Amino acid sequence: MHQKINDIASKKRTAQGGCIKSKGGKILMETSDILERWSEYIQELFYDERYETQKPIEGPPILKAEVEKTINDMKNGKAAGPDQIAIELLQALGNWGIDQLTKLLNRIMTQAVSPKTC
Repeated sequence: MHQKINDIASKKRTAQGGCIKSKGGKILMETSDILERWSEYIQELFYDERYETQKPIEGPPILKAEVEKTINDMKNGKAAGPDQIAIELLQALGNWGIDQLTKLLNRIMTQAVSPKTC
């Protein structure tokens, strides 16, 4: 009996699926529907139309040396960000990649337009 209680008490509890509401207020209980709603919610948070057009940033251009130092200062083995680009990939591109990234960052800064994501 003591062993059985110990077994039950020592088991870690995991979160249950649960449910959430859709935009229209309908209760979603299927895992696929819940995941889809979370995806919609995150997109609403991060793809806000208010930030699509911005004023160009005035100032000196970003230097290749700054981009290179930033990439070299980043720690390896970390999870990729929302763009799914790991730092190891940027480092592997070498000098050519630093040139391209510097051009892209300067274009974003002067035109105030960032590339659209898929």
